[in-house]
Amino acid sequence: MSGRLLFVTQTAHRWGGLEVWLDEIAPFLESRGWDVVVALARGPRFHDAAAYRAAHPALKTVEVVPEALTREARVEALRKTIRDVQPDVVVPINIADTLEAVAREKLAGRHVRLVVMLRSMTPHGELADIRRWRDFIDIAVGGSRLLRTLIAAFAQFPEERLRYIPPGSRRKTTTARVPKPADRIRIAYVGRLEEREKRALDLIPFVRALDRRGVSYELLIAGDGPAREKLEAEIPSAKFLGKLSIDELYASVFPAIDALVLFSEGEAGPQVIFQAMHYGVVPVSSQYRGARAEGLLREGKTAVMFPVGNAEEAAAQVERIAKDDELRARIAANAERAVDPRYLLEHSFEEWLRVFEEARGPFVRGELPELPPSGLLERLHLPASAIRKVLGRTPEPRDPGDEWPHHGPVDDAARRRIDELMIEWDR
Repeated sequence: MSGRLLFVTQTAHRWGGLEVWLDEIAPFLESRGWDVVVALARGPRFHDAAAYRAAHPALKTVEVVPEALTREARVEALRKTIRDVQPDVVVPINIADTLEAVAREKLAGRHVRLVVMLRSMTPHGELADIRRWRDFIDIAVGGSRLLRTLIAAFAQFPEERLRYIPPGSRRKTTTARVPKPADRIRIAYVGRLEEREKRALDLIPFVRALDRRGVSYELLIAGDGPAREKLEAEIPSAKFLGKLSIDELYASVFPAIDALVLFSEGEAGPQVIFQAMHYGVVPVSSQYRGARAEGLLREGKTAVMFPVGNAEEAAAQVERIAKDDELRARIAANAERAVDPRYLLEHSFEEWLRVFEEARGPFVRGELPELPPSGLLERLHLPASAIRKVLGRTPEPRDPGDEWPHHGPVDDAARRRIDELMIEWDR
């Protein structure tokens, strides 16, 4: 079975895990007979469709340009794109209005299908959206066991339309490893250099703790982001490699390190850990939200772990494997064996192909949920876009999510319940 697939993506951020995933899965799906089109959200300030297209030239793209910065205008622009492209399946990537647009097209008689995925470990808004639009979503996919469980428990999503597909990593490209020097342990941090999700600034107390303990080490930092300048100033001994491609990581970083450190509070994968484990690298990982539910990283078996935010304990774990060659070798071998086929990229893509084919099965359509008006004019039932156009009043967006929201509204009660479920199910 094949058809036309429409991804709808944000363009404020040109590089990230989902952007790399889209670059890789599009040609795979096309090789299996699917026509893949990517709709690029465009905005007046943050969402730069032209820059995104230049960064991802292999994708077949169209632009979505709303007449105003209102939910109604964005939804109408998306509906027009859907009518123009005529996809069989639509998949939003951090563009929440896509759900309403597809729902309204379904109610208008168009037999388009909606597939959503949840890969964020701060999923409150996305989960609220899945619950709100549940009766129009044909298939929902959780990127981890915990996220799949949250979709079922919080959104009360039907099991027969729910799937679990972890982020896949490529097979290793070389079996050769650079021998470990006798006088030091080689550590790497790979990922976005930012604080909110990745806690990259924990590298600073981590390095100071290693120094106090007298650990002899070499630290490589691969990645870029807003924390880079501070990290360079505070950790002059580290070697900063900048942003590297997967090919570069596989060729020159993973074969030449002994341990990979991760500080995150929550992860849907983490994919970089899976990639490094293929090479027999020991994960030195935080006990991030989702780790216990996934079950891949096990203390003393396939990884060494520490509480989130405890850089001193992270350093202690590095010291432990630096001093105990037998322990390090055993964990490294276990880690390499633990990454079974479900965590490989080709398996992940085959699962996604199956999802898109299954989505074209029974048609799912419900009733529109109650939606709050997106501004004063909408609350007064006035034609907001037309009035703003005549008056020349175009509101200035404050951030990318103001221009094109990543998720719909979520109240405090829902946030608390999601947090409770995360703790409960991660046990």
